[in-house]
Amino acid sequence: MGSSPLAAADWTLVFYYFGVLGYVYVIGCMLVMPAGRGTYCDGEPASESAAHMLQKLRVLLHSRAMWAIVIANSAHNYGWFVALSWLPQYFADLGVPLSSVGLYAVMPYLAMFAFENTWAPFMDAQLAARRLSLLNVRRVSQLVAFAVPALVIALMLVVGVSTPWVASAMLSAALGTNMASHSGYWANMIDIAPADAGIVCGLSNTISTLPGAYGNSLTGFVLSTTNSWPAVFGVAIGHWTVGALVFLRWSSVDRVLN
Repeated sequence: MGSSPLAAADWTLVFYYFGVLGYVYVIGCMLVMPAGRGTYCDGEPASESAAHMLQKLRVLLHSRAMWAIVIANSAHNYGWFVALSWLPQYFADLGVPLSSVGLYAVMPYLAMFAFENTWAPFMDAQLAARRLSLLNVRRVSQLVAFAVPALVIALMLVVGVSTPWVASAMLSAALGTNMASHSGYWANMIDIAPADAGIVCGLSNTISTLPGAYGNSLTGFVLSTTNSWPAVFGVAIGHWTVGALVFLRWSSVDRVLN
């Protein structure tokens, strides 16, 4: 199955490394982020009563467009958090030594970065050329984000991939295309509430963190009872399928909050 687990001191260095990267990222953002406010927030921010905020939340919670975002966000997060937590174990089970797991597990994240920074400009070009409406940009992006990963992973299960490099390549294709979500439900938050996208984002993320909580427990339960990675991936495919169907049916670019 591979080499022995890393020593506690080695893991400590890993945590320090990521902690330092976090500080570097925050400081970098503080240095390069513009100080001005967005075009939707000209002037001084208005004070808002608790009653007014609750009214906005009620409007959002009664909106199908909002629930399309929440459900798509939840489906996306399930696949994301499971991949984040369990890819190292998956490659270890394929026989990759622990010291080499990172090389295989990092490839999908590089694919995410590359695809997202290619897909978003491509969708912008379609919108600018009026080849796609704004709603179709959102829906096509979300369909790609869920359908392509589901099909690629289904192919993995049918073929029975057992070679680490092939598995890494296919997972890179699946999780990379999943980043089209950022041109789908993520950007759709601004469409339905331009001046209150922060509220939409906060509400959506609050609800859709649940898959991050139950996803890890569910994956551990599935593996411990079935010892089957196809079963684990099958649950992810189910989430993506539901997310795609709901978003295609309920999503909208009409404003819910003005």
